[in-house]
Amino acid sequence: MNTRAKLLTASVMSAFVAIAIGATAAMAQMSGGQAGKARTDLMKAMSADNKIVVAAAKSGEIDDKAIKAAQNISDNAKKIPALFPAGTGDDKLRTRAKSAIWQEQTAFTGHAKDLETGFATLVSAAKAGDKAAVGATFAKASQACAACHKQFRGPELK
Repeated sequence: MNTRAKLLTASVMSAFVAIAIGATAAMAQMSGGQAGKARTDLMKAMSADNKIVVAAAKSGEIDDKAIKAAQNISDNAKKIPALFPAGTGDDKLRTRAKSAIWQEQTAFTGHAKDLETGFATLVSAAKAGDKAAVGATFAKASQACAACHKQFRGPELK
C-alpha cells in the first residue's frame, strides 16, 4: 500500500472512530427524560416485534415478516445498555427500571447480549428452515427477556 493510500485509510478510520465516540457521548449526555423516552420507545417496538415472532412460533410458520421482526429484536438489543446511562434511574424519573440496573451493569448488559444472540440464532434457524431449532431458540431467546425483566423491571406505573 502506498503512502497516499495509507493516509486515506488512516483518515477514514479516524473519522469512523470520531463518529462512534460522538454517538456514545451523545447517549451519555441524554437527559433523564430523553433516555426514558428512548428506552420506552425501543421496548415498545421490541414488544410489537415479539408479538409477531410469538404468533409465528405458535403457528409453526416462520415467514419473512417474523424473520424481520426477530432481526429487529436482535439489532435493538444492542442498543439497550446505552439507553440506561447513569442518572436515569427511578430515583431521578418515573420509570419501571429498577436501581439494580446501575448497580449490576455486568448482569444487565449480559441479559441484553443474551437477547441479541438468542434472536440472531433464531433468525439463522428460521432462514435455514429448521423448525425444531426455531422452537428451541425462540424459547431460549424469550428466557433472556423474562430474566432481565424479572431482575431489572419494576411493577407497572400507575
